[in-house]
Amino acid sequence: MNSNKAIVAIANPSAGRGLRTGTKPMWANRLPLDVQLKFTEHPNHAEEMAHEASLAGCSIVIAIGGDGTVHEVLNGLMRNRENRSTLGIIASGTANDYAQSLAAYRIQQSLDSESVDVGRVRWGDCERFFANVAGIGLPGKVAHFARPMRRLFPRLRYTLALLRCLGESFCTDAIEVSVDHSDRSSASEKQLLMLSIAIGSREGSFELAPNAKFDDGLFDVLQVGELTRWDLIRYFPSVLRGKIPTGDARISTSTCSRLSLRSPRPFPLHLDGEFPYQFPATGRTECHFELLPKRVSVRLL
Repeated sequence: MNSNKAIVAIANPSAGRGLRTGTKPMWANRLPLDVQLKFTEHPNHAEEMAHEASLAGCSIVIAIGGDGTVHEVLNGLMRNRENRSTLGIIASGTANDYAQSLAAYRIQQSLDSESVDVGRVRWGDCERFFANVAGIGLPGKVAHFARPMRRLFPRLRYTLALLRCLGESFCTDAIEVSVDHSDRSSASEKQLLMLSIAIGSREGSFELAPNAKFDDGLFDVLQVGELTRWDLIRYFPSVLRGKIPTGDARISTSTCSRLSLRSPRPFPLHLDGEFPYQFPATGRTECHFELLPKRVSVRLL
């Protein structure tokens, strides 16, 4: 693989609109010198450009935007199995859960290392990578309902989306969970309201994994069973403060490096707030999550 010192920055059209019309956007001063600035023109374009930059051996590939842009750029880099490019991030999106969580974690831990863990999920012949969190069940529905409300502040947007999920779509999913290659015969099918598989602490602007570490080689897993609508409303103030009510036997937290999920029907799923476009629409669903320790170097700009 070729190696060079080129730096590529990838911005979505809204992030670059000011620059195109002659108005300097706020993030322009955070760009390194001699950067090649590129703009996305269609869905998944950021992933394609990031993959090309990684294959060319660029030293840094910068994602300018929110969690969705970071997700696409990360997948572009990870498609190159020999990737050596650093993932740069200029947080300028409507949701910046990953950048905010990582910045807070590095300050708290006084970290010098830039290498962080990456999540991988596989189903059938497909695979996707995620930087921050995979949400199954309720988080997948919340992410879906929140997408059209991008102009609202993140916490308000996700709170309104959560309230919408308390309607007719409120239900649990039958999911068999196997952890770290455990014997399937010992795994039982559970009725789960939600399952959060986290690398970072924030999901939908809420601290659902307050103890998560970006470089410990482990997922932080939150499982929530058959809570009622009233239970969710009652626990919501605690969740806003970043406190998970683990005193309830239906709520559990754990850590693992691998996780397999099987269900008789598809379940809602998001990766970093995005939806895997090749996920099956019908039939039995089976997917496998794996933590890749310190797989990519990340720099916050």
